[in-house]
Amino acid sequence: MNIYTKIVLSTALAALVLPQAGCSLNTPPPAKHTITIEHSKGSTALEAVPQRIVALSTSWADTVLAFGHRPVGIGVITGIATTGGHYPWQGRYEAATVKLSLLGAPAYEDIAALEPDLILADYSARDDGVYDRLTSIAPTVAPLAASGYVDPWRKQVETAGAFLGEQVRASELIENTDTTLSALADEHAHLSGKTFAIATATQAGMVGIVASNSDPAVELFTEMGMGLPEQVIDLAGPAPRLIVSLENALPALQADLILLRDSTEKLPNRIPGWEELPAVRTGAVLFLDGPLTAALSDPSVLSIDYLFSHLESKLNAIP
Repeated sequence: MNIYTKIVLSTALAALVLPQAGCSLNTPPPAKHTITIEHSKGSTALEAVPQRIVALSTSWADTVLAFGHRPVGIGVITGIATTGGHYPWQGRYEAATVKLSLLGAPAYEDIAALEPDLILADYSARDDGVYDRLTSIAPTVAPLAASGYVDPWRKQVETAGAFLGEQVRASELIENTDTTLSALADEHAHLSGKTFAIATATQAGMVGIVASNSDPAVELFTEMGMGLPEQVIDLAGPAPRLIVSLENALPALQADLILLRDSTEKLPNRIPGWEELPAVRTGAVLFLDGPLTAALSDPSVLSIDYLFSHLESKLNAIP
C-alpha cells in the first residue's frame, strides 16, 4: 500500500466520524472556558467553548470539522466552491451557506440569522469595516497573520485547539499531517531542487502567478524541497503575485511542475511555445478544478491529503 492509498483511506475514515447534527461528536464541552485569541485586528475573548461557529473560509471550516465539530454556517465564494460549499474531503455534514466575495463584504444578514457565538472570518475580515461589522454580530477572529489573507494550516489547528479546549487533539492533528508530508517528501526525494509554478488564467487574458515564498500553498511544496522559479520572484519584486498577459507568460512558467486554474479553457492555445515548456513536455501539468483550487489556495489539515493524492502522477512525471 503506497502513501497515496493510505492517504485516501485515512481521509475516508475521518469523514465517517464527522457529526451529522449538533456541534460536537462526543462529550459536551466544559461550561466555562476562558480563552483569548490573538489575531491581526487585536484579540478576541471567549468565555466558553463556542457552540455555533460560522466559518467563512474553507480552511476554517475544515479545521473545525477535523476536531469533530460542525460549523452552523460556511462561507461560499462564487465560482470556486462546489454546490452547497462542500468539498470531497469534508465528509457529510449540514451547514447553512453564506455568500462571500473576494472584492466585497460577506452577507451580514445571513450570518446574523445563524445566531453565531464565534465567527472565524479569515480573509473576509482583512478590512477594518468588515471586521467591525462582524464583531457587532458575534466575537470574530480576523486573519491570524498580518498578511490578511490565508492563514497557515498549523496555526489554525493550534488556535482551534485553544478555543475548543482540545489542545491534545490539535497536537495529534498536526503531528499526523506532518508525518504524511514527511512521507511524501521521502517518497519523492527526486523533487528536491525542482521548481513549481502556481498560476491562474483569467477571461481578461491575464495570468496571475504566485510569487511569495510565504504563501501557504507555496509552503506545502517547499517542505518537499521544491522552490518557485527565480525568474518569477525577480519579475514580481515585492508583490505576492506576478501578473502578466497570456502572450507574455511563457518565461514565468518555465518550471518542472505547473498547477493551473484556467478559466479561459483555452490557455494552451494562447501561449506561444506552450508545448515546449518543461512541465508540458513531461506531463507534469495539473489543471485545477474547483475543489483542487480550494485545496491548494486555502490548504487545511483535511485538504492537504486530497491535494497530494491528485498530484501523484504529476509528481512522478517530474524527471
